[in-house]
Amino acid sequence: MRLLFTLCTVLTLCSTAFAQNNTWYVDPINGINTNTGDTPSQALLSIRAALINPLLSSGDTILLAGGIYNDATGITTSGNLDEVFPIVIPSGVSLRAGNAFDPPVIDGNSTGGLAPVLFEVEESILPTTYIDGVEMMNCLTAIATDNVGQTPAVNGLVIEGCTISGYAATGISLQLISGSSDLVVIRDCTITGTSATDFGIFITTEGTNQVLSGGAIQDCTITGNVRGIYVASGANGSVGSAFKIIRNVVSGFSGHGIHTAATTFESQFSGVMRGNVVTGDGVSGTGDICIVMEATLASSGFLCTNNGLVTYNDCSLADINVQCKATPVNGSGAVVSCAFVGNVIRNATNYGVQLLFTSGIGTGLQPDFGTGSGIAGRNTLNNPSALAEVQLASGMSNSVHLTGNFWPDAGSNAQARIDRNGAPSATISSILSETLVGVLDVAVIKPSIGRALTIVVSEGAVVVQLDELGVADIKAAAGTFGQYKLFTLTGANGSVSIAPTELLSVSPDGSNIAFNVPALEAGNYTIHFTNPGFQSLTPIGLKVTSGSSGGGGGGGGSGCVVATAAHGDYNSPEVRILRQFRDQYLVPRSGGRTLVRGYYKHGEPVAEYIASNEWARKATRTALAPTTAIAYTLVNWNTGQRFLMAVVLLGMFLQLAFGGRK
Repeated sequence: MRLLFTLCTVLTLCSTAFAQNNTWYVDPINGINTNTGDTPSQALLSIRAALINPLLSSGDTILLAGGIYNDATGITTSGNLDEVFPIVIPSGVSLRAGNAFDPPVIDGNSTGGLAPVLFEVEESILPTTYIDGVEMMNCLTAIATDNVGQTPAVNGLVIEGCTISGYAATGISLQLISGSSDLVVIRDCTITGTSATDFGIFITTEGTNQVLSGGAIQDCTITGNVRGIYVASGANGSVGSAFKIIRNVVSGFSGHGIHTAATTFESQFSGVMRGNVVTGDGVSGTGDICIVMEATLASSGFLCTNNGLVTYNDCSLADINVQCKATPVNGSGAVVSCAFVGNVIRNATNYGVQLLFTSGIGTGLQPDFGTGSGIAGRNTLNNPSALAEVQLASGMSNSVHLTGNFWPDAGSNAQARIDRNGAPSATISSILSETLVGVLDVAVIKPSIGRALTIVVSEGAVVVQLDELGVADIKAAAGTFGQYKLFTLTGANGSVSIAPTELLSVSPDGSNIAFNVPALEAGNYTIHFTNPGFQSLTPIGLKVTSGSSGGGGGGGGSGCVVATAAHGDYNSPEVRILRQFRDQYLVPRSGGRTLVRGYYKHGEPVAEYIASNEWARKATRTALAPTTAIAYTLVNWNTGQRFLMAVVLLGMFLQLAFGGRK
């Protein structure tokens, strides 16, 4: 058995060695193409030289030093002038900036005009391939797929931390037509065009069984295009529900900020659009639209469907903030049935929401802004200077449901803020209140112990809540736009802000919100919060005293109180790690939430005993050490590192279980 343990250890070491793929160095100022390229002192001059290196293999990284990378006809006064555009990216080979403060600049400006494409995805991308921290400028398109014939599968392309400007057509153009599953991630990029450039990001997926099955466009800043983000399925392709357009900031568009579409034949868009901030120019008549959800069909006998989820976006200052558009033809169907949840639709110059429908089978426009059941609703419609909050489509035969939304500028007269345009009237009921009255489940808590509290709002009112699958996304977005912009406790010595990461949950029906509070000094506090839907909570009193807890009952609980008592500090690194583990791995799962609730229920008495006995604090710290180490691993390590650790732990377990046997 000792041999088995030794074998596991050897396999671990070997797999670690194999995981250390080669790094090749390129320096456009000091490099020489006759160098080996395997050390910074032996850097190559150009990316081209690194790519033709016979030792280059999948899994390798090409590390780019700062400077200008240009082609032989480049007109810049510096740079290596040794590139050949487009630079074709092999499968599994990553290009990364060597220094974030001195990024590599890929310049396509040439004496013959702008380079058509700087980077081209041509071969099948199977292992994850990165373009990381690179600046791209002066081209028609910065990154594109090879559109000659069918593009092979792009399953694992990650473009992150890049800056793209000076493009004449499109920043990133990925036309996925291979007939297989694709996975693309574009994140933390800044893409700046002009009013004449077509797209910041353009992605289409078409072909039988062609599915953009996962990935995201996230945390990007996109400005100055006709359309900022355009994602479409066409010709029997689809965009799956696991694909997300999240937390982007889009502005300066002359056409559409974010546009999703299902076009031609049996195509479908089911992606998620969440937590984006999309801002128009605030000038009437310029034709800008923040968000467009479209289904259009040019061939009879088929059905296109756009049924994506649109949630917690902030759309403002465009001619039209949200447009749903269905264009079927006779004998075919084009259905827009997106669910809208918790969006802020404000300060449009013409219409907050516009529905457009071209007559066909007559059932193609069915967006769900709130039917009184399901997840839809809780949107804020606040467009007081617009022609109408909502304009219906004249060709519609079905009514539109707008139940359970906020109408701050319309009050009880919301129906008058709808332009029916000859269509059936919209269903408006249960207009939500912007002022919430709530009570704490526990009105008195003890000092010096962090814990969780729950606010239960009055019957008939709801908190604009996030869907459970979106907890992590909304928390991460809360710095610029998220579920709770202002959440404070005000006491005699000032205010205590509640960090967005301390939001535990909002009940699915919006009746209560649970959150952590840090350890507080004794005294009287007042809880305030205002969320992006412009709801405000009537201030709630909280008493912190050494007396017994009381009030409310139920729920309650503690925020990692056992760990806090053991370490003596709510913000100690160990306690923070355990809170991150709870939020990332337990709270999003039903079984985990059950475990957390049990911990809250029984943790406080244990924590009080631990806090008052030094030996118990030491013993608890020792007992928690393995759990903290595992939590750190899950929170901070990547998949490969976790796998290697699992191999080691398996070997140790086998040794303990069978090592004594002969």
